[in-house]
Amino acid sequence: EKGGHWEMALSLLDDVRSSGLEPDVIAYSAAISACGKGGQWEKALALLGEMQDREVEPNVITYSAAISACEVAREDILAKDLLRTAISKLPIHESVEAGQARLARPPGTSSPHG
Repeated sequence: EKGGHWEMALSLLDDVRSSGLEPDVIAYSAAISACGKGGQWEKALALLGEMQDREVEPNVITYSAAISACEVAREDILAKDLLRTAISKLPIHESVEAGQARLARPPGTSSPHG
């Protein structure tokens, strides 16, 4: 999932699709995370949009990966917008935990996990 593995993650998603299957939330979340860690925040957000187009519901891990991708790229406004979206769409217990963890960190700092 580090650095240059975003291309492999996107290739694996394509392989899943070409085999006639639909990627699930776990596959999308992993690809979004890989893109974020590889500095590909725009690709990460495109995947989030694709998920929603394909009616795959993002979860707290998905939103966290997308928010982290924006933070790494210093796209703080986008990160805050995604946080607001996550808070409005996720079940309250997931939203509160994600929001508290994000708000506790200064802008532009990475998560304790990555």
